[in-house]
Amino acid sequence: DQGFDVIVSAFTAHPIVNPLLGAKTALYLIRPRPIGKLDSRSPQAADAPRVEAVAFSSTRAFIEGDPNKERHQFPFIAAVEKGAIKDVIAERGTTRIVVAGDSMFLGNQEIDKLGNRDFAGYAVGWLLERTQFAQGPGPRPFRTFKIVRTRSELRRAEWILLGAFPGAVL
Repeated sequence: DQGFDVIVSAFTAHPIVNPLLGAKTALYLIRPRPIGKLDSRSPQAADAPRVEAVAFSSTRAFIEGDPNKERHQFPFIAAVEKGAIKDVIAERGTTRIVVAGDSMFLGNQEIDKLGNRDFAGYAVGWLLERTQFAQGPGPRPFRTFKIVRTRSELRRAEWILLGAFPGAVL
């Protein structure tokens, strides 16, 4: 089974991906599989879960191995929400699920690629109904540090490190 890594930048308006839309960033998926809602012929109940695809392939995508190579836009990530009936007081909050067609894009090596880490934060915030955390790209860890010292502070530090510490040990 041979697949391809996919960069996803087609999103719908949803709290999970709205900040990604605003920042014009993408997700890096590893061999994603299309997902989606099953078509049901029977009418749905008022409290049925609401399924919304939020991240898609390009419109020119096709499934490898398909002899016709039909080009479609495939959904890769969906948000599912089941809440109380509108205008009815609920005893519990809503039930939320995020479904991704990739099990590895939030793994140790891939989480730092493109917007994967930000997406994980937005998804957790949405799942916990903490949408205030989905305001924009999150903080980035520092990679390098620069310490600024004057010449006299540097000289004092040298005397302490080279003279005072060894002298104290002796």
